[in-house]
Amino acid sequence: MKAIMRKTVYIVTAIVGALALTGCGNFLQYHLRQAPDEAMEEYLEKKYDDDVTCIGWSTGDGSLIAYWNQSGSNGEFISKKYPGVTISCGAHVKEDGWSYEFNEDYQKQVYRAGVQTMMEDLARNYFEGDYWVVVETIGGDDETVDAMSFEEYVRGYRLYSVRILTEEMSDEDAIEAMQKYMADAQSQGFQYHYLLGRANTNIISKDRYYERLMAEDYDVLRKGNGIESYTKWLYIYTLPLTEGKSEPEIYIITEEK
Repeated sequence: MKAIMRKTVYIVTAIVGALALTGCGNFLQYHLRQAPDEAMEEYLEKKYDDDVTCIGWSTGDGSLIAYWNQSGSNGEFISKKYPGVTISCGAHVKEDGWSYEFNEDYQKQVYRAGVQTMMEDLARNYFEGDYWVVVETIGGDDETVDAMSFEEYVRGYRLYSVRILTEEMSDEDAIEAMQKYMADAQSQGFQYHYLLGRANTNIISKDRYYERLMAEDYDVLRKGNGIESYTKWLYIYTLPLTEGKSEPEIYIITEEK
């Protein structure tokens, strides 16, 4: 009996080895490695000491090859610590074919409400009349970014984009206010993108623009599917991808588009 068992083990091992050396290796890895949604969930829970639940995920671009190789997956998760916050996470299969590397926006999302409040409080010192402050996240964090406190994390580089939408100030006064506002925020360590805009009246009336602005929530604005498509930008300050590598790009636009 033992001899039969040994032969069975040898045969199974030989088959696995043969498959691994052929194009069928991906088949075994696909079926035997940890499912990406489970891997992402486990990663987020371990890194942030939270209880997260996957509410949906997709693999690759939907093609047969991407599905078979399962090279990249993206998922959305909800947090028990931060109810109402939706977290995105990506899992990319490493070269070994068995493990994943991750990219996620957990800290960006759970801290965004606090950044929103701080940016609104600061804006009161510089802007007049009716205006709106919209804070959106930029990109994600890989495994080299540690879990941090709010104060440690938000005073960083290219974490958020801050958009001021003003109604009553003139272009010149609004741009001057934006420059002062941005300088103040940067002096406190908020190295973000900054944009200033108002209704593009060539596309939409001012009244309708601000009706829509007040009706839509920040998540709609952040996805770029809402009021931003009707916005005339007056001032745009964008940081380079890598801190200290080059100067930021600054655009001042006062003529009607």
